Amino acid sequence: MTVLFSALIWSVITPAQGASFDCQKATTATELLICSDPELSKLDEELGKAYHAIRNTLGPTAKDEIRDTQRMWLKYWPSACSLGGQAPLDVNCAKEKYRGRISELTTQPGFFNNAELYPLTRHRTFAAQSPFDENEVVMVDHTLQYPQLNTANAEGDELRLIQRINAWVQPEEKVWTDSAEDNVCELQLSFHLTPIAPKLLQLTASSYGMCLGAAHGGGATFAEHFWLNKERKLNADDVFQASEWPSQLAEMVYQILIQQMGEDFYLNSADDLIALVEPTERWRIGPKGITFEFNSYDVGPYAVGPQSAFLSWRILEPLLHPGFRQDLQ
Repeated sequence: MTVLFSALIWSVITPAQGASFDCQKATTATELLICSDPELSKLDEELGKAYHAIRNTLGPTAKDEIRDTQRMWLKYWPSACSLGGQAPLDVNCAKEKYRGRISELTTQPGFFNNAELYPLTRHRTFAAQSPFDENEVVMVDHTLQYPQLNTANAEGDELRLIQRINAWVQPEEKVWTDSAEDNVCELQLSFHLTPIAPKLLQLTASSYGMCLGAAHGGGATFAEHFWLNKERKLNADDVFQASEWPSQLAEMVYQILIQQMGEDFYLNSADDLIALVEPTERWRIGPKGITFEFNSYDVGPYAVGPQSAFLSWRILEPLLHPGFRQDLQ
């Protein structure tokens, strides 16, 4: 780490003095900036409190994860607020980054059984040439956020299950490393974990990107489901048994989308929908049925936005695997 400036780092190395550290001993650009602005100094103190509040509730592994993502953020914001070190630190940018980080650490993602969810967020920034002025440098930010379950109070079978869920939720490292190639695009990746039935969890993955010079941004959303009693990802054949279910689903969804979208619907036949309704990543399973979701451009022009089609369990009953609905209870 190149600079030590926040309440977090000073509290790790030496007891905090004053709000977060002793401003009479400030020497680095970041320390001097914090000490020069009362509002930023207060935000620095709030961040230190938020960090310690969440870290004190976690087990050893989770403590290390929160520490590592905080260290990443501590390197990120000075670079993002100084054009990658090519300009003086911008105090208003610093305040914005601090407020965002405080929100990340204090927003409660929820609970699963007795295990608390805690957020992990990675940040990085790139200096890029403006597409409108070759002499202007702009910063491009990437953010990856996902939840994990606290194992501090778990043991035995509960601990084993939580560890399986955490491994399932955590994005592959490839997701983060590959996205670094998009260094001219703002990028936000987020994952949200939701219990949707006593034995089923849903993980929703959302992405949004805005490339320099583009007319508009673009986003996508997908989902996976996790069987708690089987301790694995839900597969399509867990839900449907009939061999022709993809084509039958496609036909039903096709009719719904025609009614919803009219002339904006640009697929020619139900057969064109099979590849879109078959993957479980397109499904949102709920107590009343399944919603099939489509991102921008999947079934119509960008202007109409994402689309969805809902099919109730009653309609789907002839296609369902025996006992599937009971398995959800």
